[in-house]
Amino acid sequence: MTGFSLRYRPPLQPAASKWSVDMPDTEEGLRDELKRQESLLNQLHQQFSKHAGNPDQEDMLWEVQRTVTQLKRKVGTIRVLYTP
Repeated sequence: MTGFSLRYRPPLQPAASKWSVDMPDTEEGLRDELKRQESLLNQLHQQFSKHAGNPDQEDMLWEVQRTVTQLKRKVGTIRVLYTP
């Protein structure tokens, strides 16, 4: 085995409110979570294109998009801070 786990880990869910997510602290953790959130976002886009007009689904789509943006910004910040 190559030292990594293939165990499924779902995307993070909002913490105290629907506007906050407990983000990982490491760049690797952020990148892993970003992959999961982007996968979820793609699934939501596919579902939404088939069933447009569902307000709950639209809210979730926007929330996941916001989380993806937040993760990308945090990865970029870490890269700038810790790259010599």
